[in-house]
Amino acid sequence: MRVTSRYLSNTLLLDHDRQMERMTRLQTQIATGHAFSRPEESPVAAGAVLRLQNDLSRGEQFTRNLRDGKTQLQLSDASLADVQDAAIRAKGLILSQVDGGADAGTREATAEEVEQMIQELVSIGNRKVEGRYLFSGHPTKTAPFTRDGNGVTYTGDRGQIKLEISEGVNEQVNVTGVDAFGALSSQVSGYVDLNPAMDSATLLSNLRAGAGVQVGKIRITDGLGGDSTVDLTTARTVGDVITRIGAASVGVTASVFNSGGATSLRLTKAGANLTVTEVDGGSTASHLGILQTAAGATLTGTDRDPRLTEETAVTALDNGTGVSLAGGLTVTNGSLSGTISLAGATTVRDLLFSVESAGLGLEGRISDDAKKINLVSRVSGASLRIAENTGTTAAELGVLSLHGATTLSSLNQGDGVAPVSGTDFTITTRNGTLVSVDLSSSQSTLTDVVTAINAAAAAAGVGATLVASVNNTGANGLRIVDTTALAGTTTVADFEGSPVAQQLGILKSTTTGTIQGDDVNPVRPVNIFQVLEDFHDALLVGDTDTMDKAGLQLDTVLSDLLSSRANVGARVQRLEFTEVRTEDQAIRTQQTLSERWDVDLTRAITELNMQQVAFQGLLQSMGVTMQSSLLNYL
Repeated sequence: MRVTSRYLSNTLLLDHDRQMERMTRLQTQIATGHAFSRPEESPVAAGAVLRLQNDLSRGEQFTRNLRDGKTQLQLSDASLADVQDAAIRAKGLILSQVDGGADAGTREATAEEVEQMIQELVSIGNRKVEGRYLFSGHPTKTAPFTRDGNGVTYTGDRGQIKLEISEGVNEQVNVTGVDAFGALSSQVSGYVDLNPAMDSATLLSNLRAGAGVQVGKIRITDGLGGDSTVDLTTARTVGDVITRIGAASVGVTASVFNSGGATSLRLTKAGANLTVTEVDGGSTASHLGILQTAAGATLTGTDRDPRLTEETAVTALDNGTGVSLAGGLTVTNGSLSGTISLAGATTVRDLLFSVESAGLGLEGRISDDAKKINLVSRVSGASLRIAENTGTTAAELGVLSLHGATTLSSLNQGDGVAPVSGTDFTITTRNGTLVSVDLSSSQSTLTDVVTAINAAAAAAGVGATLVASVNNTGANGLRIVDTTALAGTTTVADFEGSPVAQQLGILKSTTTGTIQGDDVNPVRPVNIFQVLEDFHDALLVGDTDTMDKAGLQLDTVLSDLLSSRANVGARVQRLEFTEVRTEDQAIRTQQTLSERWDVDLTRAITELNMQQVAFQGLLQSMGVTMQSSLLNYL
């Protein structure tokens, strides 16, 4: 067979290209140190390498998060240490000024030092790291603490800043002003269960006080031969449940039933004896409150107790009766005072927004048990009082700072009321009648005090014309109305040294016939700013009792600071442990990546040398074989 020159040339050129490709690949391997540079060169190994590279990239991000978080927590802890040092120094100042050797001069000088200490603490509270405030919570670009004539106001929040430190694991890396300084520790805690009614839009997850409903299937029988299985596995709202029950072949009508403070589901079918059971061992019927048999055509479920949410309508409160908002709230928060109008609110969110936007240093919040509303003061160094403006809005919302159920032990910032044996105070009426009031340990609330006063008035023969009550309109306090005569003086006096009248805020005299008692239940926080503000003011007037109390409160502050520092320390330790583990994992991943991707340089260089020798031989062969001759043209 004749081999043509063209065939021979093409074969040699093909060998040339292949040899060049082998040498180029080897040179690339030697230059990069990698066994391949394109996925198609080794698809299986390339997939493994890409996964390992992604693991390394994730690990690097985790390491950056760990280091950033550790830095922030360590700086926060250093700031907490400075706050702790200030509290210890303040404790020493208190002890020195309640000592018998202190005088007006030393107290004035100490007051100046305390003032500087407060400013220093505000500065500590406003420390930054990389342009972000340490203690502000989520609004890291806003200074969390400001001080004015009303005290120290916290403008941050409780927001937790979390960073992912390993796959699926997040760690809080900030300390809020609430944790570090006890900001937002002053609040009027709601005392009324607002008991929202259920309606068709109510989420099943909000029922059972937020425990929700495990959706599944239920079975309904009517006692007449009708039997239906209702699939509720994709139901989200009460309306979904009502619709699907109504569509079942058994012919039952479902609806929401609100009565007697309870909100429940009701099933009806004329002439039936309804029974609802579970299917496949589920708990849907039980969670919906309808797991029962009715002796008749109506099956009324048990109270489903929806939790209070920001979306809850005002008209749904009090089991659908609603709350009257026309009156609004009267608020005194230190030097800030005013009326909060709630008239336009249609949801709980609207209520909370109205409170927060009133400019009175308040924040509205749903209680942890999702039943009540709490009003929280952002101001340390101020006393918070909430009363009615007109009407009963504050009482219906349960946010009065003083009311009939207020315990006597909570009055006067927890100092309470200390009755003596026998008469505690007297009331001299306008017509000269002397009414002696004896309180005892059995009286535990302000309503009990009112009852005791009115009973004493009746015993003195003026029960119809001397009437005590708890007043909440405009201001909070006991009120005594004396109509025994058209003129004269009404006087409340302590009896034989008993402090009860003063402790109740009614140690007064009037010619108007009405004694309006003071609000002796101001809401004040126990935090470093509040304690120092109280200590400062007590120094200026020489009030050693308040100084003593500030000293005791500082013990609480120091205990809270130690707890906060311990919590921060534990978080730093977790970050350090995770950082070491992440670095070890990165080393192992890098080793595996090297095994999968790195080239054996010795082998590659040896092979390249061999390929170069072979290539040179190929070139020589091509030079001899492909020389032109006369035969090429024949």
